[in-house]
Amino acid sequence: MLADRVPIWEEELRQEGRTEVLLRQLRERFGEVPDSVGTRLKSGTREQLELWTVRLLHSRSLDDLFGAETAS
Repeated sequence: MLADRVPIWEEELRQEGRTEVLLRQLRERFGEVPDSVGTRLKSGTREQLELWTVRLLHSRSLDDLFGAETAS
């Protein structure tokens, strides 16, 4: 049923919003970011996005932000 899909769509929209906010923050902090970062953010889980948002406060680079993962 259509009504059953509404909560799923709402969560998808919230996830997109989280991704866009974090991407804007990254651009503000580090300048233009590689496309691979946008791809990583879009495929990230809610928990990952929350972790990256907190890490952004202390990161000096994209490598710092994503830990041992390669950012470029």
